[in-house]
Amino acid sequence: PSSRGKVFVWDYPTEGVPKTLDVEFPVTALALSSDQSIIAVGGLNGEVQAWRLGTFEQIVIPAPHTNRVSFLTFDTDNVRLYSSSYDRTCKCLDLETGKELFELPGHRLNVTSVALSPDGGQLVTTSWLRVRFWDKDERGNWQLAEKLPLSAERAAYSPNGKIVATSHYDHLIRFWDRKTRRERLPLVHQPVVSSIAFSQDGRLFCSGSANKTLKTWDMDETKRPPPIRIPDQDRIGLSANGSSIAVSGPNIASSYGMQRKAPNPQLKMFIRTSLLMSHFHPMVDTLSPQAKTGPLRFGTMRRRKGFEPSQSRAPKSMV
Repeated sequence: PSSRGKVFVWDYPTEGVPKTLDVEFPVTALALSSDQSIIAVGGLNGEVQAWRLGTFEQIVIPAPHTNRVSFLTFDTDNVRLYSSSYDRTCKCLDLETGKELFELPGHRLNVTSVALSPDGGQLVTTSWLRVRFWDKDERGNWQLAEKLPLSAERAAYSPNGKIVATSHYDHLIRFWDRKTRRERLPLVHQPVVSSIAFSQDGRLFCSGSANKTLKTWDMDETKRPPPIRIPDQDRIGLSANGSSIAVSGPNIASSYGMQRKAPNPQLKMFIRTSLLMSHFHPMVDTLSPQAKTGPLRFGTMRRRKGFEPSQSRAPKSMV
């Protein structure tokens, strides 16, 4: 596609003037490294771009995929980057050399996300067909430990790495024991949940849905406050950074305080374009929304009934 995207980087909570990064493609995924050094984005055309924070020097990466990049996550060394894609692959990229290191095999349908445990010893991939758990062996290679016959949209680890959360097309959010893969009591959030995150202390869990609702659960008390309906948020991109939640929609990025009660508004930033997703830097208070611009902006596509451009939709036969 000829359209391009943009990435805006703020020093949070001070609004100020954002640093704008021009991207050669419509942005569909974004990740920030934990050592404050690199920001990476993936696109609708399967390309990945990255920059070094501070100097904003671009890292050259040959296009690793042939279709939409659905999710990006950094390894614990902040040198390797995992990317999942609708070309039915999940790959590991070396950001020092820009080369592809390996591909996790066996995915038969679109891969919707990839999540890495905090200690780097386990990895989860979700797809339109299965949830796969991968364990790292003594040689540092990934081995398939288990695959569950469930289509899923997103996966996230708790901060202590003991629990894996996955969101599914049947409106359920499931929680799994990392070692035994035994399922805990699921939660319900309709329609399809496109974003999930744990607070840094692991006591709160948040989910964002395309119907403009944000829900929080108390993981200790297994209680849930009433859902929060976020005005002007066409699609919620969610990331938890200690005490805050970032959400985004047409022309606006907002943050909400993560309280034991309902989230309270903290900050709003207005932009003249349609925002797809927001991320907090995992270690410092930097808010980075990613945006889509150009003739293929997804504002038009959102009006199509039953289609959300920023989330995948599994065939009914798989739900």
